[in-house]
Amino acid sequence: MVGSQAILAAVPEEELPAEVTASIEVDVTFLDGDEEKADIVDGALGEYSRYHEEHDVYAQGVGLETAKLPAGWRDRLVRFEGLPDEVVAFAPDPHDLAAAKAVAGREKDAVYVLSLIKSGILDIELLFERLQQMPAEVPPEMINMVSDYLADLRSATDEPTDRSPYEF
Repeated sequence: MVGSQAILAAVPEEELPAEVTASIEVDVTFLDGDEEKADIVDGALGEYSRYHEEHDVYAQGVGLETAKLPAGWRDRLVRFEGLPDEVVAFAPDPHDLAAAKAVAGREKDAVYVLSLIKSGILDIELLFERLQQMPAEVPPEMINMVSDYLADLRSATDEPTDRSPYEF
């Protein structure tokens, strides 16, 4: 699992802020990189599928390269067994997931990451470290912008601001 709802592999839903669990979709990829499997997920469990109609949630099959994750992410995968039919899934560690979301450059991802920081689920120092391990295809300007924002949060004496790192 990748995407925002992958956090559920590591943190129980009742401990997460509402902003984090708002999505009705889970992104599914396969560690072997087989994109045909992602297409099968889309057909069987995707948006507007019978599954979506019956359960009001859906899965989107995505390529393994969709999430830009920090170096070493495979070594930190979180095993998730709370799925039907004895399915076992893996999801990025919360800090790896947050680093990927933070550099995506979308407002909804900034809200997601800030909510996890404010709720105490993410450690700013560890998130900062993971940002320094992002793959080369992530623009350094994006990493620097998010890192600067985290540095501001780290040095703030009050509650973290609600200002997005994408606001200039």
